Amino acid sequence: MLTRRALITLSLIAALVGCASIGTRETSLAGRWYGEDFQPYIGGSAKWLMDRKPDGTYSVVFRRYKDNQAIGEQRERGRWAFSNGMYTTLTQFIGDEPTDPKDKHFHDIYFVESFDGDEMTYKHVETGLMFKSKRVSDGFQLP
Repeated sequence: MLTRRALITLSLIAALVGCASIGTRETSLAGRWYGEDFQPYIGGSAKWLMDRKPDGTYSVVFRRYKDNQAIGEQRERGRWAFSNGMYTTLTQFIGDEPTDPKDKHFHDIYFVESFDGDEMTYKHVETGLMFKSKRVSDGFQLP
């Protein structure tokens, strides 16, 4: 029997994959957002700059660092949604290569812990990792 968490996760993934137009969006999340944090999966820190558009599309640049040196950069594009305190992304492209929409690794679901319009703290449902992003100006670039 599926747990409540699994049912919520499956429902959100189905909504992202099955709909051409992603449901409810909070336009207040639209805009340019910057974050940085230690990332255990890469054994170093990462900085990211995400542009969320009101139409539900996004693009993001991730820059990875080890010992304060940039060691790589990755660009992704996809779709996002926000409803009932849950923020979801569906990565459709890494660089110019399309992703497999059936691969769960490209579907991310976050619980928004706090949001004041300029800062957002959110927790990845599957891994429990916490992230914090702040709204920045349209001209802001990764440092």
